[in-house]
Amino acid sequence: MSREAILVLILLIGLSIFGFFRFRDIKKGLHDKAIADFTTAIKINPDDAEAHYNRGISYSYKDACNEAIKDFTKAIELNPKYVEAYNNRGNVYFDKGLYDKALNDYNKAIEIDPNFAEAYYNRGNVYSIKGLYDKALDEINPEPESMHKLRGVRYILLINYINEITNESFITKHRLN
Repeated sequence: MSREAILVLILLIGLSIFGFFRFRDIKKGLHDKAIADFTTAIKINPDDAEAHYNRGISYSYKDACNEAIKDFTKAIELNPKYVEAYNNRGNVYFDKGLYDKALNDYNKAIEIDPNFAEAYYNRGNVYSIKGLYDKALDEINPEPESMHKLRGVRYILLINYINEITNESFITKHRLN
């Protein structure tokens, strides 16, 4: 490769790295702006469940978990059948390691809408984290069609887990004395 080509490649890599960090900063700023706009909307109409929900989404993207939970909870208080709010509050609980609370929210979302595939998938994640792999697979409703894809993902996760626990270093590390 010529010296000029190497210099161009280095320049492009540098611009890409700069662009990544700049885009990350822009995204953060956009979430801040979204939060400000949703806050204004909530001041105008405090009973707007969707504004609370969307502000919760923006908070969750910023890893402001407590604020996100408050907004999802308010959205649920205003609209007790808000499936997406239950699901996303469950996701924040999951991220915080509060798996039982996450499971409760996923179960409620499924109770409200038995065809809400994402809640089945998320509930399966909780079961996987808790080591309930059979339940993670069995609990996935094979209907609607999208659930078959999610079940396929579960099988891949199970294969990965089996590979991990049969790995010699894992066995040595977790050997019971």
